[in-house]
Amino acid sequence: MASTGRVEKSRAKKKPLKKWDLQDTVTIRAGAAALARDLITHRELACYYSPVFKAAFNSQFVEGETQTYTLDDVGPAVARLLIHWFYHQELDLEFSIATKGRADMQLCELWVRMPRSFHPSVRRVLGRCLQATEERKFHETSSLVIRSCNPRKSPKELALLTSPSPKILADKLMIPSLKNLVIGELERLRKRFHTISTHCLNYVYENTESESPLRMLFLHWCAFNMVESRFKEKPEHFPKEMLLDLAVMQSRALPKKTGELKSERRDMMMFKVEEME
Repeated sequence: MASTGRVEKSRAKKKPLKKWDLQDTVTIRAGAAALARDLITHRELACYYSPVFKAAFNSQFVEGETQTYTLDDVGPAVARLLIHWFYHQELDLEFSIATKGRADMQLCELWVRMPRSFHPSVRRVLGRCLQATEERKFHETSSLVIRSCNPRKSPKELALLTSPSPKILADKLMIPSLKNLVIGELERLRKRFHTISTHCLNYVYENTESESPLRMLFLHWCAFNMVESRFKEKPEHFPKEMLLDLAVMQSRALPKKTGELKSERRDMMMFKVEEME
């Protein structure tokens, strides 16, 4: 199910891992082509915090054979944030008022991009590794329903219908505690510097689904914490879909009994043009 902005009762938070094999390491390759960087981390840490890495590094696919996982659409700086979090359960960000926008974009990438790098082979092995979980049971049930309703579909077409979306993978298979930490850090930066990085909005809307918690955070900021002049100063920062969501949010936020806005008390002179005698 797609995530909404509402807070739901969740599982107990995973306790930090205190000990791990210092000799057992894996490689996370971040970045595309010539810009890629190999980052080393301890295997037990990566597998403990992420079912995705656990499935990949224990599989018979290339990730398991080479003990290397490639994140070609994630920059090295963002991948370093992830690895630092493995060890310290905190985000290592250096920023000032001049670099706050860059820090916000890195946090958005960390929230969004990690789950989008799953290779199809990892998705397949994830199904086996998560066989006993509620998510896997739900996926198996939905797969059976889709197959029974589409008996003439080819295996390839059925695979497209039953494969989990990146958003579902993000919510179900990645690291929810890290995503929540990112949300908290974004809010902390906003309060400290009293600025909103609206240049992140297009990226956020291109890479998240409707009512994503990350979208909702930016919407709340724009609705209740941003100066109205920003819309005219940087119109290219605001995607059309975001403006529609903002209109809906503002409409819902209006008090139910705002008397002066009710039709029977509205000053209609506000909407009339001057008539020539």
